[in-house]
Amino acid sequence: MRRRTAWAAVVAAAAALSACAPSADNTRPPIYDYGPGHEIRGIKGFEKSEQEKDVARLNKASLPLTLLWSLALAEGRNGMLTAEDGGPRVRYPVNPGKVTATVAVTAGAAEDDPPGAESMTYLLDSSTNNSIRFLDDRAGGLVDSLDLGATTFLDMALSPDQTTLLLVGYAADGSTEALLVDARKRAVLAAVPFPAEVNPHKAVFAPDGGVAYIAVWDGPKGGQFNASETRLVALDMATRTLRPGSVSLPGNTQVDDLAAHPSGELLFATTASFQLYFVDTRTMTVSQKLTGFGRLAVHPTGEKVYAGSGVRRIWVFDVATAAMEKVFAFEGEGVGDGDVLLKLDSSGAVLAATTRDPGAALVLLDSETGDRVDTLPSADDQHWIELY
Repeated sequence: MRRRTAWAAVVAAAAALSACAPSADNTRPPIYDYGPGHEIRGIKGFEKSEQEKDVARLNKASLPLTLLWSLALAEGRNGMLTAEDGGPRVRYPVNPGKVTATVAVTAGAAEDDPPGAESMTYLLDSSTNNSIRFLDDRAGGLVDSLDLGATTFLDMALSPDQTTLLLVGYAADGSTEALLVDARKRAVLAAVPFPAEVNPHKAVFAPDGGVAYIAVWDGPKGGQFNASETRLVALDMATRTLRPGSVSLPGNTQVDDLAAHPSGELLFATTASFQLYFVDTRTMTVSQKLTGFGRLAVHPTGEKVYAGSGVRRIWVFDVATAAMEKVFAFEGEGVGDGDVLLKLDSSGAVLAATTRDPGAALVLLDSETGDRVDTLPSADDQHWIELY
């Protein structure tokens, strides 16, 4: 259970971003809480409130959902919207003047951590893709950064125990590697080189943290997509070596999204050619292939997987049978028409969805019925870049 963030820090952080935060009147950052409202599978629905409303109500929520948007069209400013220990709220600018954070992961302070322990967000700086920015969620700002040298990293994942960051990328000379970073000491642990012409670009940890699965494409010129084959490989975290074998994903395409089943026995991968693959990690074979999907969200129970498609559609699949159960459509003003971005809250009750279109709103849906719970508007000069 995560400790509650100090209200003073929240107000200060929200005020810092008030000029560029999405809100109804574009002058005040919205704060959403769980105050009196309808129940959705045991979690109260969001209710809009102003900063000066009852602060105590903001401490009732516990929805570990971090949402990152880019205000690239508004002087390049960036910000984060979180729903941790108090409902969604706008936080500090990340790095004014730059489009930062193509990848972000958030770790809460552990229950046995001492008072004041950091709850950190780690950002891969997209202005160079070779540094990590460490943001203290309590203080609401940058506390450190780690220069990773000349290698350009494309993806980053945080181990389930929140101690290790895994980054994958390529160097100027075409060599490629996986980099392990101690998330707490903010220091590089090890670099794992890949064979020549093997280009990693996506990574996810297994639920037990013993292995990380990495999407690679085979071909020359690191970082320039020219694949003859796309595969998933396994990095053993104990030995820090690549395990023998891999699973091929047919087609000359990159992996767009990668997610692990809670059991650790399945991986879900979508590709830029809109294929959805079910991968059996015990045999490293493709067990199912479906067509027409992009971003993924896996229900915490492991029973369902949600896949976004174009034109504001979310497909819900039964994991056991790979059968489509239902399709959610989130229509309406301010939704946008681009590919769908997805994020489930920790209970699996609320599904957040949006697109990258300028002005696209963030829509919160009941993950069981697809009913709209709430809508967080964005200004016309703002757009979401990812949900984490």
